[in-house]
Amino acid sequence: MPFEFLDHTADIGVRITAGSPTELMAETVRAFYAILMEEESIPRVEAREERTLDRSAPDGESILVDLLGELIYRFDAEKLLLPIIMVEEVRLDPGASRLRARLRGERFDPARHVLRTEVKAATYHDLEIRQSGGGLSVDVIFDL
Repeated sequence: MPFEFLDHTADIGVRITAGSPTELMAETVRAFYAILMEEESIPRVEAREERTLDRSAPDGESILVDLLGELIYRFDAEKLLLPIIMVEEVRLDPGASRLRARLRGERFDPARHVLRTEVKAATYHDLEIRQSGGGLSVDVIFDL
């Protein structure tokens, strides 16, 4: 399974595993929406709108938090659900990390989309992208 929920004393944690940096970004988006929305609502989101994301950061962890921050901001400010990600470039190199991607989705429609919980932020608490069995893994704690 590409992501699993973790026990956490406060908020919610998720362990994400992937075979590549591109897959890690996609699984991170999937995990976020699995927290935000009821599972049956996610496939109902259609690719009606698109936002581009182009971020550089000193490390992969910052790129990951930037991506999640963008998803949270777009939902809070525009009521936009963007669960479809097309990664154009991703580098998770110390000192030179970058993510260029297109995020697609649509505005929240309460008749078709059921929310599970509000997500306030992705935290840096114990955040570290690790090499794991030929792939990558990361534990992300979300502030609810």
